Amino acid sequence: MGNACGAGGSQAQADAREAKAARAENTLKHRGSSMIDDQGVLKKAVTEDYEIGRVLGEGAFGKVHAGLKRTEKLKTGGDGKPDECCERAVKFLGVAALRASVLDKEINTMRRVSHHHNIVKLYECYLHGDHFVMTLEMCLGGELFDRIVAKSKYTEREARTAFAQMVEAIGHCH
Repeated sequence: MGNACGAGGSQAQADAREAKAARAENTLKHRGSSMIDDQGVLKKAVTEDYEIGRVLGEGAFGKVHAGLKRTEKLKTGGDGKPDECCERAVKFLGVAALRASVLDKEINTMRRVSHHHNIVKLYECYLHGDHFVMTLEMCLGGELFDRIVAKSKYTEREARTAFAQMVEAIGHCH
């Protein structure tokens, strides 16, 4: 009895996911987003390529989860943990709350500048259900503001190095 109910539920769930994805695509198209026709945006579930893990952060428009690329999942260091190259930050943005122009600007800017070593790298973009999803380089250092507050005092050399890195990244953006 459980199998028959589960089988019907699976098809119903798949249909519901497809309907959500179609609504999300129509919403972005209606709002004038160029991401719908962008060949770089994958129109499939991000979970096909990534194993989604714990929540790293949450904001007004979505959540960021840890993710592990499935094709690279077997690569591990000597300690048995996944290599850093396999780990990604997976950012889920609710399509309903997004303005198309803001989304388009963010993606185009990230693509333009993400090859710099002081700027987070954008790997892939997905249209997944009613979410627009970006897979990004995993940055494990925490928030800059929190580090400044925790340290409370920087030497001139430390301040110069941090400032030089920020100015270099900003310079690259312009």
